[in-house]
Amino acid sequence: MPIYTILFGVALMGVGVGTYVASGEEAGMQGFVLQMILGLLAVALGVGSIIKKEMRKHLIHGAVILATLLVLMGVVIPVIEFVSHLTGLERAKQMDMLRALLTVVFSGAYVYLAVKSFRAARRSRKDGTADPPSSSKPDSDPAPVQ
Repeated sequence: MPIYTILFGVALMGVGVGTYVASGEEAGMQGFVLQMILGLLAVALGVGSIIKKEMRKHLIHGAVILATLLVLMGVVIPVIEFVSHLTGLERAKQMDMLRALLTVVFSGAYVYLAVKSFRAARRSRKDGTADPPSSSKPDSDPAPVQ
C-alpha cells in the first residue's frame, strides 16, 4: 500500500499541474495549490509508512481517510457545479470539472485498493499466515547443492 499511496499522491499532483497548464491564463491558483497540497500529503504519508514501518498502519489509514474525503467532495461538489453550469462552460471551468472528476477516479481507485489490502492483511493475521518481517538473508538456500 505505501507504493500505491505515493502513486496516488503523484497522480493528484499530476492532475493539478495538467489542468492548471491546460486552462491557461484563465486558471485560478486556489484549485492548483489545493491539489498540490493534497498530493504532497499523500506522498508524505506513503513515504512515512515506508520509513516508519511501525507507523505504517496508521499512516496508510490516514491516507485512506484523505482519499475517502476527496471521493465524497469530488462527487458532491462537481454534481452541484455541473447542474448549475450545464451550458456555456469556459475553459477554466472545464478544467476544474476535469480536475474534480480525475481526483474522484484516482481517490476511488486508491480507496478500493486500500480496502482490498486491509482485508487481505486481516485474513492473513486471522489465518496465522502473516508474513514475518523480511530479512536481507533467507533462512535457507532455495536450491541446496548436493
